[in-house]
Amino acid sequence: MVVSLEEQLDLDGGPQWFDEYYTLFEDLALHVDREYTDNPSRTFIGRGGAGGFVLYALLASGPGGSVFENFVVTDPAPELVGPLAFDGVVEQLPVVSDREHRLHLSFSTSSTKVVLEQLIDVIEEAELSWLEIETVFYSESNYAETYTTAFADGIRFTFGG
Repeated sequence: MVVSLEEQLDLDGGPQWFDEYYTLFEDLALHVDREYTDNPSRTFIGRGGAGGFVLYALLASGPGGSVFENFVVTDPAPELVGPLAFDGVVEQLPVVSDREHRLHLSFSTSSTKVVLEQLIDVIEEAELSWLEIETVFYSESNYAETYTTAFADGIRFTFGG
């Protein structure tokens, strides 16, 4: 089941707004669980500013800190990627957890490639046993062209296909 907001929220890309907006998404996921399904596997997907928000939801919350298990992110906004890469957020996460997560992190020629590559290095160096990560650079496309392929690839990865 896929649930989407009818109109896009005007989300500020900065970390200072994360808690205020993230509660809305968690509440929505829990409501869907109560009313429509008993499947505990939830996937949080975003691109651009929303992608940065989704990435922050995983890495700032850590294992067990989110109602989502899977995360699909493409071309995340640098406003949230930078703090994750450079402010020690990833290094503070526990290395071991009893809860597993999957992250498909992709980016196109429109992204700030250097910052994303640095974040990927930080995540890999942290050796988080609870996080399975797939990273893809779509070198032949930009932001507008990439997201449909990236989302399909991300869903395939998160569901093990």
